[in-house]
Amino acid sequence: MATRLPPNVLHHPLSRGLGRRFFQGGLGLHLRSFVTTTKPQPSLNHNLKSVPLVLTADMLRGPQGTLSGRNVVGGAINIITKKPTERFSAAAEVTLGNYDLRQAKARVNGKLAEGVAASLSFTTRSRDGFYTYAPTGKDTDGINSTNLRSKIAITASDNLEILLSGDVSRFRQDGVSAKPFEVGNYTRTTLGYTPLPDPWTVETSRRGYAEVDLWGLSARADLTTDVGILTSITGYRHVLSDSAQDSIGLPAGYFLSYLSAREKSDFFSQELRMASLPDSGPLTWVVGLYFLRDDVHRLEGYDRDFKGQTSRPLWNQDARTTSISGFAQGTYKLTDRLNLTAGVRYTHDDKRLHNILTDESGGTATNGLTPGISAFDVSVQKNFNAFTPKVTIDFSPSEDALIYATVSKGFKSGGFQGLAPTAAAATRAFFPEIAWNYEIGTKTRWFDNRLQINLAGFYMDYQDLQVSNRILTIPGDQSSALRILTNASDAVVKGIELEVLAKPVPGLTLSGNYAYLDTEVKKFIIGTDGTDLSGNRLGKAPKNAFTISGSYVKSVGENSEISFNADYVYQSSMFFFIENTPTAEEPAYGILNGRITYTLNNWSFTLFGRNITDKLYRTKTVPVGDGAFSGFGDPATYGVTVGYKF
Repeated sequence: MATRLPPNVLHHPLSRGLGRRFFQGGLGLHLRSFVTTTKPQPSLNHNLKSVPLVLTADMLRGPQGTLSGRNVVGGAINIITKKPTERFSAAAEVTLGNYDLRQAKARVNGKLAEGVAASLSFTTRSRDGFYTYAPTGKDTDGINSTNLRSKIAITASDNLEILLSGDVSRFRQDGVSAKPFEVGNYTRTTLGYTPLPDPWTVETSRRGYAEVDLWGLSARADLTTDVGILTSITGYRHVLSDSAQDSIGLPAGYFLSYLSAREKSDFFSQELRMASLPDSGPLTWVVGLYFLRDDVHRLEGYDRDFKGQTSRPLWNQDARTTSISGFAQGTYKLTDRLNLTAGVRYTHDDKRLHNILTDESGGTATNGLTPGISAFDVSVQKNFNAFTPKVTIDFSPSEDALIYATVSKGFKSGGFQGLAPTAAAATRAFFPEIAWNYEIGTKTRWFDNRLQINLAGFYMDYQDLQVSNRILTIPGDQSSALRILTNASDAVVKGIELEVLAKPVPGLTLSGNYAYLDTEVKKFIIGTDGTDLSGNRLGKAPKNAFTISGSYVKSVGENSEISFNADYVYQSSMFFFIENTPTAEEPAYGILNGRITYTLNNWSFTLFGRNITDKLYRTKTVPVGDGAFSGFGDPATYGVTVGYKF
């Protein structure tokens, strides 16, 4: 008899889903869920946190403006590490791989005192770079990271539980840059430079780097009262980052555009909420208040050398965001099979920015700055407010089926340009982004819970969509380009998602998901040259994407088993940016990954491979003229992992 699937955690329309609706995201992360902030971010692509040994990830679909809060227009991912328990457990693993990959993880959990449990996890990872730096012949793009995380769970009484958390991380990466590759003739005709044919060899005149140090603390208290469960969550995070990269990647004497950024961020948040008691009747509810304050100091600039004109504009930014919101949501059980959920959130954001643009080079360009850019010293402030409601109705015709429909509104706050070219641009705020989401779907289980099929269709109507687009501060002068955040008038996103999970025979699990996405920008004209982007597709939004995966587990002796796992992730062609230029279009590609694991008692031995076919694909690009300067996804990597748990 075939093995049953585990309980269907995806059965409710408010729960997480297998589908991916991420745009501005990349392979396997489809259009409808992404979270961004309006403050500038480090320019290098890096991971700030290592993954602990045990975690879960909630994938929230569509606008989450009611409970999840500000800036959650398309969806969110909530990563949750395991809560400590009083039962002792420990685990450790070591991984070795190509490119001199060395990784170690360890976790210990247990009882400290009566009613007090704690966990401690540690991860360290290093590897050589994927690229070769032509002037020296040595590798570049290597990384080194360390993460330490701890939690303490305190049962203070029958009615009060407290969870204290802390983490600290250190990340280092060297030599990241873009390079001209294959597409376009800009370097050959304009600069007289012929790019190296090997995508993994760079000869940039300056090597980049990224350094990130962060730590955070949080405290959660849950008090059960006669009215409901009162929860307080307090969090603080401190981040220091320093990064630089050559966005063009050309040797000395050609076109230099070396971007750099240093940032210090202090983030504080406080949430206070009350939720109904379990089994409290046909109505379940939650109400709450949320406060955050984010203080950011950022120095951002670039060294520029183009045809003898040199400059180094530097933006000195002090930004403060203060946000206050209140929210409420409830679900009423109309019948045994019919539920109605409604909620609303009000958000008030206060944005303040002091921005100073100066010349740090004594360069030869106009005013010592890049053409089209002029020095300024401005202070700006603006408030942004929004109501974000949500209504969902769901009906279960049987225990194995659910049909739902939902309408929700998302809100992403407005703000100010960090890299504004002029005082006028620095004082002009971009508008909040609003999204209305309309969705219908069904979630079903078949054959005694051995097959699960979920299907959803959605339509999202964006107003004042915030997009990153490239402008020329001097019409026709490619060297004067800046990429800024601005508002498109409106955009429409519509699509379908299909998810399948099956266990046809004992030990075999098959799963797959498919997403179709149709995006269109409405009337949108940008830049001093009046470029018309109306009708274009959104950036990083492939029309088709799917994932197919399978695993097979078989016992091979007493207390031992072997498992085989493979997945293939595919996306159709996409544009990196809303301009939809040919040089910024990435062709369709797919990535194959695999893993074989043998376990014996408490030991595990794993052989893994990622991007097994060594597919070459771009993860970033900078279009210039008819050319493009690009960075690439990881090549084929493989290795072994040995783990032990007790």
